[in-house]
Amino acid sequence: SRSAPRALFPAGSPRRQLVDAFLHPEARLLVADNDAGEVRLRLVHEALLSHWPRARDQVAADARDLELRGRLEQEAERWRAAPPHDKPRRVIAGLVLAEARELMVRWGTELPDELREFVTASLQAARRRRLRLAATVAAAVVAVPLIALIVWVGLVWSGVRQVEAEMAFVPIPAGCFEMGSPGNEEGRYENEQ
Repeated sequence: SRSAPRALFPAGSPRRQLVDAFLHPEARLLVADNDAGEVRLRLVHEALLSHWPRARDQVAADARDLELRGRLEQEAERWRAAPPHDKPRRVIAGLVLAEARELMVRWGTELPDELREFVTASLQAARRRRLRLAATVAAAVVAVPLIALIVWVGLVWSGVRQVEAEMAFVPIPAGCFEMGSPGNEEGRYENEQ
């Protein structure tokens, strides 16, 4: 229910048309006061805000937005004051970032540039975190089988070395021998001659 300067509502704009309609004697929802040469607008009665359901809902939504904006402005100030190497850790994330993105959509250019810059930097940092996480998961998907293969090769090599160390070699005299299966052997396959 604070008063606002009429200069906030440029002549010919839709906002000014609404203000003029509310100032009209038939509506009498707003009153214009001249305060030290500046025309200021205020509500006729605060009950308009609490007894009109749409206004009450809008006031509640605006209160939530203003509370969020206040928290974001504090975080943005800490972010701006942080040294460059510490800025990536000062951004917001999670639910607060989602709320900030929605606030930016709702308020658009009405949010100060510094606040939009902070939310944009937070969105970029969140995107980089998601990319790093995806890269880590992809690297793990590649690395785990590769490590398993290296361990398996190591175990096989170790087993071969152990068998070779335990193997006893004996001399076999030179000569000829027949290999395969005779043609009259029972259960013989064609490839066994």
